Amino acid sequence: MLRKTQAFGLLILATLMMGGTGSSLAQGGRSSEDIYFTSSAQLNFGRLASLGTGGRVGITADGVRWSQGSIQLLSGPFGPAQLTLSGRPNRLFLFFVQQNGTLSHQGSDLRMERIQCSIPAFGRLDRNGRADVSCGAELAIDMSAPAGLYNGTVQALVIYL
Repeated sequence: MLRKTQAFGLLILATLMMGGTGSSLAQGGRSSEDIYFTSSAQLNFGRLASLGTGGRVGITADGVRWSQGSIQLLSGPFGPAQLTLSGRPNRLFLFFVQQNGTLSHQGSDLRMERIQCSIPAFGRLDRNGRADVSCGAELAIDMSAPAGLYNGTVQALVIYL
């Protein structure tokens, strides 16, 4: 049975916010250097409608949106999170992002899973001192999830080598 509130009302706009600064530890008498990461776009699953039993929606790191189950993708903006790492040119780094998270709206939670980014955990800043990163994820949507704007934060860590 199709419930009208779910068929027409489930609007989910999930955001993945990554940003901040970090600095490496000084070792062997050397001074520490800063590496920064700034967010230029939030993960946006877009507008969705649940037509019954719920399901999953995902955004890949390269921006492909998909759904499974009774989730209908509606028109409107969507896309992966995008951030830039910046620091000393050609510097090696480690990049870690948590694999799961929670998105919340008025006391209701949705589980975000399989967060994946476009760069490997071990990388190198380019000759301009930059590395551009895109991150996607999957979102599990229960049929009882109320309509609304769901938000959450994912932790990321960058370490200079």
